[in-house]
Amino acid sequence: MQHSQSPRLSQSIQGYAKIMVDEMAINMRNLDPDGKIAVTTFVRVDSDLTQSSTLSFELAEAFMSELHRFGLTTVDFKAADYIRVTEQGDFVMTRDYLELKESISATYALLGTYLVQHNGISVHARIVELSSQTVLATGETTIPPEYLQYVLRHPKNSGAHYES
Repeated sequence: MQHSQSPRLSQSIQGYAKIMVDEMAINMRNLDPDGKIAVTTFVRVDSDLTQSSTLSFELAEAFMSELHRFGLTTVDFKAADYIRVTEQGDFVMTRDYLELKESISATYALLGTYLVQHNGISVHARIVELSSQTVLATGETTIPPEYLQYVLRHPKNSGAHYES
């Protein structure tokens, strides 16, 4: 009797984010270590730059963690200043702009794009100074097609969900 095995993945989305943060650290220019970084949703590069997916959100969450682990200060601007208690749970995060602060105390933004291609998912990220739009660090990677296929086949087991 043969057992079909899921492909063994060498990295998770978190692992790819770590690789990119390490790469960004190498080419970082003029970043004030006391400056705060707002991590934004990754967008499809082949869209009007307002298209996102579950992958977009997962990439942003992974970068938030990795930048923090690296020692940089991140701002979670999606955190409201109260806890909403409901039957579904207790929540502090929101995407409703009416529930968020009017201004965000951030010096920099991490932004990123991705593109689904035949050879995998091409991901690009950069840290930009908000006041000047100056790019201070960049990183890129390609998540191999094996990972994409695994996510599409086994979304509950992969720790990531992908929608094209």
